[in-house]
Amino acid sequence: MTPTIPYATACRGRTALVAALAGLMAVIAGCSRPQQASELPHTPIPKAEASLTLVAEGSTLRYLGVVADAATRRRLTDALDGTGPAQGTIDVDPATLPPPWAAELGPLAGALRRSGGQLQLQGKRIELIGELSQEHRATLLRQAQRLYPGYALAGQFMGVDLRQALPERGDRDGLLAFLNAIPIRFHDNSGLLVPASIEGLARGARAIRAAGPVARLRLRVYPERDGEGAAIARQRAEAIATQLALRGIGADQVEAVVAEPNGGGKADIVEFTIAPPLDAATDQPATGTEPVAEGEAGPAAPTPVD
Repeated sequence: MTPTIPYATACRGRTALVAALAGLMAVIAGCSRPQQASELPHTPIPKAEASLTLVAEGSTLRYLGVVADAATRRRLTDALDGTGPAQGTIDVDPATLPPPWAAELGPLAGALRRSGGQLQLQGKRIELIGELSQEHRATLLRQAQRLYPGYALAGQFMGVDLRQALPERGDRDGLLAFLNAIPIRFHDNSGLLVPASIEGLARGARAIRAAGPVARLRLRVYPERDGEGAAIARQRAEAIATQLALRGIGADQVEAVVAEPNGGGKADIVEFTIAPPLDAATDQPATGTEPVAEGEAGPAAPTPVD
């Protein structure tokens, strides 16, 4: 005998089945519906660092770079144009970070004009490229360190001796320290400079020009003794003055004198000091001798001669 299901119970079963099927159809419909763009997960696209390459070519500065917007590009080109003739292209890419080096770009570009070479700026990294002299590398490094503390300075900045940096304009003490660090040497018992000292005096002339008209300088040569030693000292003073004059540094900027031996341990020494004003100067040029008081203070690092 087949069991009989009550009508009410059968109706409730059919209702539950219909509800389940309706829910399943809703899920299927939801899965097949394309997602809106606002519903998609968003992953930020990383931005590139702003970059700029500067090349000093004669009197012209050439540049090539990428920044985020036209306002930043205008700011950079104005800074570069402010240092002298400049030509180049800076592209705009919105997917670029702001350049952290923008604020001090003008002074850095001016220093590059004076030293020559090529700089590549990207993020907080600056690389120097090119065959530059030690003094130009050192001068540019000093400026970069001052303008961009904490930056990675690479390329030709590596292994630089900052003591080779030319003095800054107006830096009288720095000029004296630079000049008195130059090895000025002569052949024995002679006023003839050794070749390395001739190159050193060329660097000295560049340092005097870099510092500008900070003061009139005095070059002192201390003889080993009176008589013959004083005569050799005069020859040496004249030789130094001649090398400077050949490079545009005349007697109005540097006067060469022979100092009297004073027993203060300065025999056979060349040193640069600050000369008194012309109307107060009582010293004699290289053809005579300069009276020097016992114990007179001089520069911290005088240059010995052979």
